[in-house]
Amino acid sequence: MPLDQPFGQSLDPSCHPGSDLGSDRPVDSVLIDCDSCTVRPHACSECVVSVLLGMPGRPTLDAEEVGAVEVLAASGLVPPLRLATRRVG
Repeated sequence: MPLDQPFGQSLDPSCHPGSDLGSDRPVDSVLIDCDSCTVRPHACSECVVSVLLGMPGRPTLDAEEVGAVEVLAASGLVPPLRLATRRVG
């Protein structure tokens, strides 16, 4: 997320490198690794993972949980998943 944009502003999910949000392919599970997130710690307070599970760790969501998060985010009940993996190297 560009740092010149205020936190809490809705962003196009495809703006994050490696983002697969919005694709039509089915998701088996999503590994959430807060240590590799490019917007950590700047966006943790607005991250759906923090809302649902608290701060940080490495939760893994299965396909049903990913679907539930997407429904909650689409209805405005929680922020969307903002995982953006940091490149190592």
